Amino acid sequence: MATALGNLALVAETQGQPARARLLYARSLAIRQKKLGPSHPRVADSISRLAMHHWEQGDLAQARRLMTKELALVEKHIDPLLDATSERERIALIRSRRDSLHRFLSLFTRSQDHRDTYHALMRWKGLVANSLAAQHAAVLGRAEPQNRAAFLQLHNIRRRLAALAFTIPKESAQQSRHHTILALTARKEGIERELAIASKSFHRQRSLFAAGLEDLCAQLKPGQAMVDYLRYQRSDPPNPPSAHYLAYVLTARDCLHPRRVDLGKAKPIERNLQAYRQLIATGASTERLRRQSQRIRRQIWDPLAIEQRWVWVIPDGALGAFPFGALVKKTRFLLESTTFGYLASSQELLRLARMEPSTSHAALVIGGIDYGQIDTKRTDRSGDLGAGLPPFDPLPASLTEARSIVEILNSLAAVEVTLLSGTKAHEQRVKTAMAAKRLVHIASHAFSSDDQLASSVGFNPMLRSGVVLAGANKKQRPSEAEDGIMTAAEIAGLDLRQTELVTLSGCDTGLGKVVAGEGVLGLRRAFAAAGARALTLSLWRVADHDTMRLMKDFYQQMKQFPAMNKAQALRQAQLKMLQQKRRQLGQADPRSWASFVVSGS
Repeated sequence: MATALGNLALVAETQGQPARARLLYARSLAIRQKKLGPSHPRVADSISRLAMHHWEQGDLAQARRLMTKELALVEKHIDPLLDATSERERIALIRSRRDSLHRFLSLFTRSQDHRDTYHALMRWKGLVANSLAAQHAAVLGRAEPQNRAAFLQLHNIRRRLAALAFTIPKESAQQSRHHTILALTARKEGIERELAIASKSFHRQRSLFAAGLEDLCAQLKPGQAMVDYLRYQRSDPPNPPSAHYLAYVLTARDCLHPRRVDLGKAKPIERNLQAYRQLIATGASTERLRRQSQRIRRQIWDPLAIEQRWVWVIPDGALGAFPFGALVKKTRFLLESTTFGYLASSQELLRLARMEPSTSHAALVIGGIDYGQIDTKRTDRSGDLGAGLPPFDPLPASLTEARSIVEILNSLAAVEVTLLSGTKAHEQRVKTAMAAKRLVHIASHAFSSDDQLASSVGFNPMLRSGVVLAGANKKQRPSEAEDGIMTAAEIAGLDLRQTELVTLSGCDTGLGKVVAGEGVLGLRRAFAAAGARALTLSLWRVADHDTMRLMKDFYQQMKQFPAMNKAQALRQAQLKMLQQKRRQLGQADPRSWASFVVSGS
C-alpha cells in the first residue's frame, strides 16, 4: 500500500497537484514507519521522496530537515552491515545508497553548510577500502591468531581465482571452469563475512575511521593544504540529476572551515583528461600537451585558489589517472612550485598516522625478469574473460635499473638487499620474499583492463590489474597457483605491514577499475590494503631508459636525505629530469617524468 501511494503521489505531481502529492507521500511514509519501524531503509526511501517533493516546491527548510534525517537513517543502516559482509557486498551496498549523500551535497550548498557536508563526505569516501584495511590489520595482528587459518584459506582461494582468470581452457572444460569460479567466489565471500563478524579487533579499528574534522586537521602540517575531489550526481529539481565534480579545500591555517568549490559538469572535465592521455599515447607535440594541460588546469585547479607549496590530493573519478604536477601555468609546470602527495581518502591520512613504524632493515628489488619465450601464435591469454593481455616483451633496462638501486641500497649499512631477476622472479618466490621487507621495488610490466567482467566471475575488479612476473608468456605452468600474473586480489592478501614503500616502476601501475567515491580498484588499493604505507606508481607508459634514470635519482634522494618525505624525494628526482630535458631540448616533455606519483605517506 505504501508503494502504491508513493506511485500515486508521483502521478499527482505530474498532473500539477502538489498538495495531493504531499498528502500521499506523507501517508506512504506513515505506513512504512508503523509497519517497518522508524529506522528501516524503506522508511529512508519515503523520506527521500518527500524531501525531494518539498525541494521541488521551493520549501527548502522542510527539504533540508528531511534530507538530514534521510542521510542519518541510511548511515545507521549501512554501519552494522560493514561488520558482516564481503568486499563485493560492501561496494554494492555503498553504491546502492550513495545517492543519499549526493542529494545531501546538492541541497546543502551554503557557505555555512561546508563543514557539515565535508564531514559527511569524510564518513563515506573510501569507506570500503578503509574497512578492509582495518580488517586485514586486525586479522594479521597478534591479538587474534584464531583467525589466521581462515585468512590463509582466503588467500589461497584468491590465488586460485586469479589463476583461473588468466587460463584459456579447452572448449570441453569451459563449463567446469565456470562452475569452479562461481563456487570459489561464493566461498571467498563466505570467509570474508566470517572474518568480519569474528574479528573484535576489526570492530575496534574500524571505529577509528569515525574520526572527525578536528582529528584530520591535527595531521595537516603548517604550509600544507588538502584537496578532496568528488564526482557526484548533482540534483537540481525539476531537472534530472547530472554528473558534476566538486572539491573541498582544507588548509592547515584554517582547517576547521573547509571551502567547497563546485567545478562544473563532469563530461567537459573528463573529455579534456581523456584528450590529454591520448596526446601522451600518440606522441603529440609538447606544445599541444601544454595547451591541453592549461585547459585542465583552468577546470580543476585554478578555481581552488591554493597558495600552499605542499598539497595532498584525494582524487576521484577520472582525476585518479592524472598527475597534478603536469599542470602548466604559463610556461611552468606546477611540479616546479608544489609538492603533491596522493591519498585514497582523508581517513587514510589518519590511518597512516596511527600505524607503527617499520622495524625491518631488509629490501627486495626485482628486475630483468624472464617472462618466457613469446608464442607468436598466441595473441590473447584471457579465454572468455576478455582481458586481452598481449605477450610481454623483455625489459632489458629494468635489470640495469634494479642493479643500480641495489647498489644504492647496499651503500646504506643498515639495509640488507635481495635481488630477484630472470626466472628466479617467479610468483611464488616473489610473494614469499616480499614479507617483512621495508622497501620493495618491482621493475616490470603491469596491466589494467577497463573491460567489463564477464558474468562468470561476477564483480571482482581486483582481478583486472596485476604485476607481470617470470614465466607469464608460458602456455604450460607447473601449477595453477603460478601463472606469472600477481593480481591485485592476490596482493591485497599479503602481509606488508612492515613495508614503508613499494615502488612499481612499470607502466600504468596506478590504473584500475574506477568506482566513484572508492577510488581505483587496482594495484594502488591492493598494496595499501596489504599494509604498505606508500606506493610509487605510474599513470602512463614511460620509456625504459627514462624510468631507469628517474628511479635511480629517486632512491639517491632518499639515501641523501633520509628524513625527506617520499613525495618530496620523487619531486626532486622529477625536477632534475625536467631541467635536463629543458636544457637538452629547450622544452620539458612531461611524458618522461610526470607519469610517476606517490600514494600514501
